[in-house]
Amino acid sequence: MLDLLSIRSQQAESGEQALSILETAAFDAILMDYHMPGQDGLETVRRIRQKHGFEKIPVVLLTSSSADISAALTETLNIPFKLLKPIKFNEILACLSRLAFQEESTNIIHPTEKGQVINGTFKVLIAEDNSANMFLAKTFLSRIAPAAQILEAVNGKAALEICLSGLPDIIFMDVQMPLMNGYEATGHIRKFPGALKIPIIALTAGNMKGEKERCLLAGMDHFITKPFVENTILEILRKYILPGLASGDSSPAANNVALEAHTGIDFQKLNAVYLADASFLIEFLAITMQSLEGGISDLKRYYQAKDLQGINLAGHKMKGAAASAFMPEITALAQTLEHMASFEPQEIDHTLQLLQDGLNQIRPLINDYFLS
Repeated sequence: MLDLLSIRSQQAESGEQALSILETAAFDAILMDYHMPGQDGLETVRRIRQKHGFEKIPVVLLTSSSADISAALTETLNIPFKLLKPIKFNEILACLSRLAFQEESTNIIHPTEKGQVINGTFKVLIAEDNSANMFLAKTFLSRIAPAAQILEAVNGKAALEICLSGLPDIIFMDVQMPLMNGYEATGHIRKFPGALKIPIIALTAGNMKGEKERCLLAGMDHFITKPFVENTILEILRKYILPGLASGDSSPAANNVALEAHTGIDFQKLNAVYLADASFLIEFLAITMQSLEGGISDLKRYYQAKDLQGINLAGHKMKGAAASAFMPEITALAQTLEHMASFEPQEIDHTLQLLQDGLNQIRPLINDYFLS
């Protein structure tokens, strides 16, 4: 996971080895397992704190149970974060990002020398209700702009609340979200003092006729389609955060990745778009599958309640997750539910069964692909 984030690291198999390594090199943070042979993680941290210059180095404690360690003890040892095992990619990314800002340091996340990096501190708000798409956006932003502060909103109302407490420098706004959609949220945000100059970038899972024009009329500055592509975000930041560095054509059509009529899941496109990072893909696909299973549960609940609007919203959310993972059949089935105009019990029930069958077929394909 650290390699995927281009974070340089050294490993120790015990507390004693960790103490020895700290004598020879400088570090921005320590990930410390609680259960280790010999002295445990807390004893190791206690000894680290006794060393000159290590009183305030950030420590993240890794533990199998939240009940293992008391809050008072971690506060005494100045341990700001705990992570439960097994460690998830998005959790460690969020944790290290918070540590970076807490310590007012931009040196925790080090992009690769080959990557193009935007230096400087600025605030980015991502309004997106799909966890897989949020994960993608945060990962790419952290690579491209390691000093950027990333704020998250799961719907338009949450985005408004964040903007009330302080305007970000740029907003990535999903157009279809629960409680308040992106169009409505943009209209409200534009009324805030100083908000007219904030770039708002529309995010959409499709390229429907007239959608670009509707986004612009709502007060948005730009329009990009999902799934996210790293170069797309780079060009957006160049254009709106660093105007003098804008280059090339960053129009939505140039950045959109079209889906072809494959069955199951298109690993070729996944590798092409997401740079063949196996660790990233494993975590991303796990999050995506979890999101899609949750979507089916939501659909079943809305089906029992005969809630057509809920079915439309759940279908939209599933469509976005499946499209980002290049699952064309799941995408098409979810889109059918998203645009269903009337409650048709037999059709909905049949589509639900096809969605479940599709996920059951994709899961072993993912396992086989990464085991082969």
